[in-house]
Amino acid sequence: MSTSHSAAPRVRVAAIIVRDNQILMVRHEKEGKSYWLLPGGGVDHGETLQDALIRELREEVGVEIAVGDLVLANDTIAPDGHRHLLHLCFLAEITGGEPQVGTDPRVVEVAFQPAERLHTLSMYPDFGEQLAQRISLGFREGPVYLGNLWR
Repeated sequence: MSTSHSAAPRVRVAAIIVRDNQILMVRHEKEGKSYWLLPGGGVDHGETLQDALIRELREEVGVEIAVGDLVLANDTIAPDGHRHLLHLCFLAEITGGEPQVGTDPRVVEVAFQPAERLHTLSMYPDFGEQLAQRISLGFREGPVYLGNLWR
């Protein structure tokens, strides 16, 4: 598939933080839509994935974290090629602070969501079922690539 777009994919890192079978999520409101995401954000040029995730969690939910292993990866590629994101989701542990709405104006809520409810949330990318399965398995398997999850 060849397109006229020459920009590289945007890389987004996200934290999987689990407490008592619940996962930390953030709710965004953008262009009249409300949806849940794992906390995280874009990687800046010259920034490591780990450093980006630490910075994003500080900005988005006001916590310090220790970054663990890569768990999930996926692409989000629009059919017409106008948008391409590469999502990399890492286990993380809170080492300081309590999750709360930070400085990102799109984030309107921060909450721990029960793993068994993830598949019912309006979530981007739409991998709630796969994430709940990984939580139930205790993340014993290696990283999983989920393919293109555009919707």
